[in-house]
Amino acid sequence: MRIVTREILATLAGAGLIVITLAGCATPASPPSAPSATRSPVFASDEEALKAATDAYAAYLAMSDTILSEGGVNPERLVSVATGEALKKTEADVKVYSTRRLHTTGSTHFDSLKIQSYSPDLSAYVCEDVSGIDVVDDQGRSLVKPDRDPRTPFEVGFEVSADGALLLKQKALWTGTDFC
Repeated sequence: MRIVTREILATLAGAGLIVITLAGCATPASPPSAPSATRSPVFASDEEALKAATDAYAAYLAMSDTILSEGGVNPERLVSVATGEALKKTEADVKVYSTRRLHTTGSTHFDSLKIQSYSPDLSAYVCEDVSGIDVVDDQGRSLVKPDRDPRTPFEVGFEVSADGALLLKQKALWTGTDFC
């Protein structure tokens, strides 16, 4: 039995050596990819990034407010201010308004926008304020609870489009310490 075990071990060791040798001689299945070109920062300064993010977020809120005040009509207008996850989420929210025949009055505001990073894409923290917004049904009844917290902290991400526009690409509720 001992001889069989030694023979098996010798065979396995030899097979392993052959595999290792062949692996060293094998050519890669695909050529290594060329190093990707790193994108240079789009913004020359923190101030420039802050202004761009402030303008882009204001444009996003203005477009969202317009569409919601019209009951969710023509949501395709959102592509001028949003992309990716933010676009999909906002379109889904708008569809609820259209389906349930709701609309808003007033406008959304924001403050405390602080840049987190901006190379290559821009991310920031922002405090959104919906105290000036009312959601009403088709009978004109308000659906807003009087005890709602009108200020909400978000972490937002922007992407620079091919034409240089800054588009909102993600918007997530900030779960850390409330900075609003």
